[in-house]
Amino acid sequence: MARIEITTVVGCKNACAYCPQDKFVKSYAKRSNILQMSFDVYKTCLDKIPQNVQVDFTGMGEPWLNPECAKMIMYTHKKGHRIYVSTTLTGMSLSDVDLIESIPFKGFAIHLPSGEGREKIVIDENYIAVLKKIIRSKIGAGLHFHGQAVHPKVKLLVEENIKNILTSSRAGNVEAEKIPILHKKQGKLTCKRNCEHNVLLPNGDVILCCMDYGMRHILGNLLASDYNSLFRGKEFLRIREGLEAEDSDILCRYCDQYVVQIPRNQMLKGIFKKALSVINKLKRYFNVQKVIEMHLLQHILKLKYCKYGQDEGLLSYFKELTSTLKIHNVFNPSFYCDDDVKVFAFRAVPNGNDLLTSFISVEDKTGRTVRNISIDLYEELNGIRLIDPKITKINEDFYVTFNSGHIDEGNNIFIMKIYPKIEAPKRLIYRNRQKQERNWAFFYEKGEIYALYGVNPLKILKLKNTTPKSWEMEDFYCEEKQDNNIPCDLTIGTQLSDSDGKYYFIAHKKLYFLKKKIYLGKFCVLDFNKKTISSGKYWLVHSLKSLFGSTVKHNTNLLSCTYFSGIQALSGSIKLGYGINDVKYGFSMHKIEDL
Repeated sequence: MARIEITTVVGCKNACAYCPQDKFVKSYAKRSNILQMSFDVYKTCLDKIPQNVQVDFTGMGEPWLNPECAKMIMYTHKKGHRIYVSTTLTGMSLSDVDLIESIPFKGFAIHLPSGEGREKIVIDENYIAVLKKIIRSKIGAGLHFHGQAVHPKVKLLVEENIKNILTSSRAGNVEAEKIPILHKKQGKLTCKRNCEHNVLLPNGDVILCCMDYGMRHILGNLLASDYNSLFRGKEFLRIREGLEAEDSDILCRYCDQYVVQIPRNQMLKGIFKKALSVINKLKRYFNVQKVIEMHLLQHILKLKYCKYGQDEGLLSYFKELTSTLKIHNVFNPSFYCDDDVKVFAFRAVPNGNDLLTSFISVEDKTGRTVRNISIDLYEELNGIRLIDPKITKINEDFYVTFNSGHIDEGNNIFIMKIYPKIEAPKRLIYRNRQKQERNWAFFYEKGEIYALYGVNPLKILKLKNTTPKSWEMEDFYCEEKQDNNIPCDLTIGTQLSDSDGKYYFIAHKKLYFLKKKIYLGKFCVLDFNKKTISSGKYWLVHSLKSLFGSTVKHNTNLLSCTYFSGIQALSGSIKLGYGINDVKYGFSMHKIEDL
């Protein structure tokens, strides 16, 4: 779950011995002299944060040192966010308790003073009155402390079952306490919080996390940009790269709480060698032909798990988008996003029925429009089924492609402009087409529209004629024989995305196991000038667990599937959207050289 912590003030007077407050204050002073967040600044920033992002009032200091803290919490509740609070009660008044008591907090933690005086929390009449009132209220607060014992003045007021939470080095930032500092972590790492537990500061800056007291990783500023841009910027990409590169010196490599090493492939090899042995025994026992024709082990040992490159910006935006619709079972997202326009296509099941449906969403500075194209185009397309919607950019316009699914006498494939204006769908005509068609990948080159039709051998079509209801394609280029340097049985998955003079896409490989299908992805590059396609070194899947399929299946012939439906190329990086076993979705980002 994405979360953002709110630092309402800079310079916390509680001066906890295990909090590197001095380091934070000095680092912040180099960027801003705004020490207290105003309500207007908070409101501006929160209005840019998607509703599905939880808001935590904790941050780098006591939230109630800001007199407008309760007002901020009330506004956050009004906006529909989940709210978590961690407070020492310093600065809180009895009227604040009355104001927030009815809010259904996700959690409300009270940090009690220790008996050793490790904090400078003032225990006066107001503190005692506020603590008593919160304990008796319906807030349901949890209590904890750091140290050997709770302060004796407080212990008389609270129950015995108080959590004693160990302190950490805050990724090596704590120097005053005798806390062992973790040595630099090696290998490929992953963050348990997915790098999506960020911290908003009074001047609008957003830093990576609650460990970053030295402000080493500033993702952006919510007063100057939108929330999703935090996860597209150079600093976030540097952090992502640093989790994989041992020679990087990002803060995460010193984190003693949330960053862990990804298990090495050697562990997986042993698992799948045993699995292969079992499969071979099953093959002999049941005499099932082609039960192992997919060469399972050969592919498994060359997998790259997209789960570990999760794109929090896209995930957060898409969760917020789909949460506003009465749908479930969302999968196969296709997309294009920049600062001016965000275009998505996806499949889902509307609440109350089990009919798979296709949607498109377009958002620009004028607002957002979401359409159920399965319903909107039902009569226009004579009641045909509409599947596999994919977003493609042709010149400066955006289109969605889709097909009519399997039809015994031959199906249809369509393309429809959806931005900057929406037009009627056009049926795609090609005289040498196959009986059943799924995906053609379109691109624009020197004033002409082309479509990638086959991967190996390479085949490219060119737009020949257009009518109000159709596009007719003709042969443009076709290799005479297959390229032995890439797999021969790849099919087109995503549309194409161009960057640096090349066209990038994900192709699919269909394997069979016990007469069931498994889909894997393969990163590919089309060089139009040279008329060549090259492929990456790995097979792409969401995760090891996803390979074993899902209990719910819309396609009974499917064992498991990471179905790549969306791609966007940036300079040196690739963003991917995909479906997981036709029941869930994922977004990830990778360096091109790592694919």
